[in-house]
Amino acid sequence: EFRSNHVLVLMSGEYVPVCVAAVVVGAMSAVGGFAVLVTYPLWKSPIKVEVSCLAFVTMLQGIFFCTVYVQRDAGDSTLCDCFAIAGLFIAEASFFWTCSVSLLVLVHLRRLYRFVASSHDFITVSTKLQWLNRCCHLLSWGIPAAVSIVVGAMGEEGPSGDAPWCFIPKRGQWDGWRLTLYIPLFFSMLFVASMYSLTLVTIKQLRSTSRSLSQHTSDVVRSKSRLLKLSLVPALFIVTRLPGFVYRVSEFCGGHELDADWFLTLMTVGDASQGIQLFFVFVVLSPGVRLRCKKLLWTCRSAFCPAATTPGKADFYQPLQSPTRDSGHVRHVNEQ
Repeated sequence: EFRSNHVLVLMSGEYVPVCVAAVVVGAMSAVGGFAVLVTYPLWKSPIKVEVSCLAFVTMLQGIFFCTVYVQRDAGDSTLCDCFAIAGLFIAEASFFWTCSVSLLVLVHLRRLYRFVASSHDFITVSTKLQWLNRCCHLLSWGIPAAVSIVVGAMGEEGPSGDAPWCFIPKRGQWDGWRLTLYIPLFFSMLFVASMYSLTLVTIKQLRSTSRSLSQHTSDVVRSKSRLLKLSLVPALFIVTRLPGFVYRVSEFCGGHELDADWFLTLMTVGDASQGIQLFFVFVVLSPGVRLRCKKLLWTCRSAFCPAATTPGKADFYQPLQSPTRDSGHVRHVNEQ
């Protein structure tokens, strides 16, 4: 009876802004995650594999949100059950992979700080992180798979009670299955926030040793800049997932005043936008990746337009050539 009532609600004209936001933002997130995966060989990051796993999950998450109209019309069917199990796995995996990335960013920043402050062996400490990477892969894939298998085996999936997609149905006020799903997500959100807080403390310590850092090789300085860029991943995650976190906490406490369409739309945009965030961090904020993409576009253009030539590096960076004879003209250029 519960499922039939909610199928009628979802087939009506409700959730229109939520569905539109899910399709638009989900499509952009899927494209952004795919772009991050395509540019994987161009990265210079100590946690390339882990970030690529997160990008793959966010691409799947974007595809999941793009199919919101299919899920809305599926009703209580086998197709909806398949979407629900896939959504459970993707949601859990995105949270746990973000936890892994935030933890590894903090560990590498602490490693860099100890190297700069007390001249520890940089390579020797790096070999000790292999077990941590294996644990991150095991937990980030294993826990979501276990939760999805258990929920699917017990037949607890179906149309969601508070959104136009398939998930765990809301039969009552926080039954056991919804607690099984959302409690790990609550703790993972708090874990990411705590890791980012410690990351900010470590960044402040690194800035206090900037004089010592300038005395080291350029590789160490570049490692610092890459890790600082990686710290944006948990920061953007906390900001965009905050509406969903507030919504679930309010629901757990018995509040229903956040069921307005504008808040559900805001929550949908935040939950579906992680691929866009990764694209911003690893493509837009990476000059080397942007340069390679420009060269690739010029190469594709020359294949269709023979008159177009593929530019080299000098074509993108053209310094002002100062003349050597006319000193008055030199002064005029410098004044401009």
